[in-house]
Parts: sequence; structure tokens; C-alpha cells
Amino acid sequence: MTTAPRLQPVPEETAPDDLKAAFAEVRAALGFIPDSFRMMANHPDFFKGFWQHMKAVSEPKRIDAKTKVMLAIAIFAATNCQYGLNAQTRRLRALGADDAELTELFAVIAFWQGLGMWNNAVGL
Repeated sequence: MTTAPRLQPVPEETAPDDLKAAFAEVRAALGFIPDSFRMMANHPDFFKGFWQHMKAVSEPKRIDAKTKVMLAIAIFAATNCQYGLNAQTRRLRALGADDAELTELFAVIAFWQGLGMWNNAVGL
């Protein structure tokens, strides 16, 4: 079931200059501006802070970029966020993942989600 968005995205063309600059930075880094970001931009300080935080945690350091995208996929699967799951799956494919790797990832996610559900059901 698809729900209607609860917020209107801020149009890039009519955004204030500081948001246009932030949008340009996002576009340069990601190749597009996610709708969720354009909705966050209704609160410019929140959006800009979120973008800074995303850059800080997304930069490969001890955990490589591909692993970070796999973690994002696991979180989006666990929270049933189809938008994020689709976007991060495209990112993982762009990093070289094929159907076999994605299938293994989804199997690992399904296993651990199932175990978590079991543990909650039995009161552990």
C-alpha cells in the first residue's frame, strides 16, 4: 500500500539561496536530490544538519562504503522503508553488487530479523 506524502517537497527552483547551495552539494555527491531531503528542507536547519551528519557517517573510514550501504539496506528492510531500501539497493548495485550478492544480503537480513522476532515473541 502506498501512502501519500505528508509534506510537500521544497522545489529546488524556488528554494532560498542557502538551500540551493545545499541542494547543489547533495546533487554533486549523490547525483540527485532524494525526495526525503527535499521534504526535510521545509526545516532548513534540520536538513542542513542532517546532510552534514550523513556526510560524516558515510565517509569510508574503518568501515568501507559498500559495507555501510549494506548496513543501510538492513536498517531500511527492518524498518520497512521501501523508498530507502530501493535507493540503497541501487547504490549497492552501483558499487558492483550483483543479484547473487544481493540475494545473500537479503537472506542474512531475513535470518536476523526472524531471530529477533522469535526472541521478542518468547520474551528473551
